[in-house]
Amino acid sequence: MNQTTHRPLVTIGVPVYNGERFLRGTLEGLLRQKFSDFEILISDNASTDGTEAVAREFVAADPRVSYQRNEENLGAMRNFELLVERARGTYFIWASAHDRWAPRLLSECVAALESQPEAVLCYSQSYSINEAGQVTGLMPEQPGTVALSLRARYRTTIWRLHSHVIYGLHRLSALRQTLPIHKVMGGDDVILAELALLGPFACVAERLFYFRMMNQVGDMRSYLGRLNLRATWWNPPLLVVAQVRLNLASIRRRVPTRGDRVRLSLSALVRGVKLLVGFTVSTWAGMCCPRLFARMIQALLRRQATRSAAAEARRSQASAATGTPGGGEERI
Repeated sequence: MNQTTHRPLVTIGVPVYNGERFLRGTLEGLLRQKFSDFEILISDNASTDGTEAVAREFVAADPRVSYQRNEENLGAMRNFELLVERARGTYFIWASAHDRWAPRLLSECVAALESQPEAVLCYSQSYSINEAGQVTGLMPEQPGTVALSLRARYRTTIWRLHSHVIYGLHRLSALRQTLPIHKVMGGDDVILAELALLGPFACVAERLFYFRMMNQVGDMRSYLGRLNLRATWWNPPLLVVAQVRLNLASIRRRVPTRGDRVRLSLSALVRGVKLLVGFTVSTWAGMCCPRLFARMIQALLRRQATRSAAAEARRSQASAATGTPGGGEERI
């Protein structure tokens, strides 16, 4: 098959910066997917380690893999955006250079989007893993929104969905309507909120995604650095205000009826107020006491994972008692 003329059904975009440590395992995992009609686009944000050498090994070995290096670091948001612009598939998925995927993730998500043409995104339930690749717990269960009304699916998205579902499989035509990706607090949440206005989200019940929790979770200076912003006292509240303004603008642009616009705008404002307080205080705390704050965030995530595991164990016991099948799992 001529890879230069064949248009793949799926584009996998791999944004990476100094990802030599995890990139090989990431690409090997993607190439083990049971669904094979894809291209892998690697966008290197001017890495200074051995990322380029690793990427070029895979380019030489598999014609589905291509590599592009930015001459300078453009910031994480622009690097993610470039991959969407270059994509040729009907569907698109961002594959972070340190996460992992069960072999059936793509096939299950493609099947869901093919059978539900109104859906604009599909994701699976997921595990959390540490830097060594060990499963550390269950990520909170994420609901789908296929059966919900516009107002219900928007509220579900902004209040209940974890931002990691942005790493699900997107309908590319819908995702491109949300560009550009803005330098705001939670740029991924802005994309998800607008996608919710464009269509529902499908969800695979099995845990097929492995979300890696890096050791610097809770490091607010690092978070702002990824946006190419300095850690100042005034940046955190300004970033949240910018996010709320973008959400309100997408509601005005996407929602045709006045009543729905008013209700959804109120939901976005209330959510924005909560974020304004929480993100500003947490960022300031992280700037003052970075190590202590990072430990608190990581402890909170561990507690959340324990609760999710206990809830799933109760569901499995209930399924066994009634003879109904529970949500399965597939290990990498």
